[in-house]
Amino acid sequence: MVHKDLGNVNDLLKKMVQLELVMAELYRTCGQILVSDKDFWTDLEKAEAHHAENIHLMSKIISEMPTSFELGRPVKPAAIQTSIAGVQWNIQRLKKKELSEKNMLFIARDLEQSTLESNYGEIVKTNDIEYKNLINQILSETAVHRDRLNKKIQEIAP
Repeated sequence: MVHKDLGNVNDLLKKMVQLELVMAELYRTCGQILVSDKDFWTDLEKAEAHHAENIHLMSKIISEMPTSFELGRPVKPAAIQTSIAGVQWNIQRLKKKELSEKNMLFIARDLEQSTLESNYGEIVKTNDIEYKNLINQILSETAVHRDRLNKKIQEIAP
């Protein structure tokens, strides 16, 4: 990967870390406000924080071995920033009690199945096993989140 692309990818990954952390904040806020399901939301919060750690490690791997990576189909930084702003807006709405538990479950499910969450593996191309394992872990956990959220939605709105 050329130096310019490396910088752009690392900047993008930093934004993605921010997105994962703001999602963790959203789930932490859900656990504080929707206390009947505190453990459910806490589990999601911890997983998002773990995703942020994984993305940080991915950035480190790319920086240490840039020749093992080539530019794939990166996400536009503006799209990530828009998602971050949307999550922050929902945090404020939740704090003002403008969102019901049902609304929050739908919002969380939509975030978990967003294009950004599912396209992590397309940002760069590589055969690096450690990097691929980190991506696969994020994608696998995200699928579990979606399933858990869908199950909760069915329980509340059959």
